Amino acid sequence: VKMKIREIRSEIRSELKAGLMRHQEAMAELRQEWDEGWKRHDVAMDELKLNIQESWEDGWERHQEAMEKLGDLLPDNLFTDFVQDKKEKYSDIKKKLLNRKIKDS
Repeated sequence: VKMKIREIRSEIRSELKAGLMRHQEAMAELRQEWDEGWKRHDVAMDELKLNIQESWEDGWERHQEAMEKLGDLLPDNLFTDFVQDKKEKYSDIKKKLLNRKIKDS
């Protein structure tokens, strides 16, 4: 009986050791796959950042070209005329308010 118990214990230990070895091998494979996955993720993120930067720069260049074309189409004094018009309207409003204040006094 004692021999049989020792034999069974030995078999159990062997199975436990084999199971532990399979577990350790699986964990090592999992760690390797995890690391490789993160490396692929990092490469993909770097490529994405580069693509975004290139797209932004391309878009900015197109914007500047469009603004230059628009500037070529508009009269040179458009902005100064607009500002002058606003100054005149503001001045008129200011005068009306001052006149109203003087009349109320």
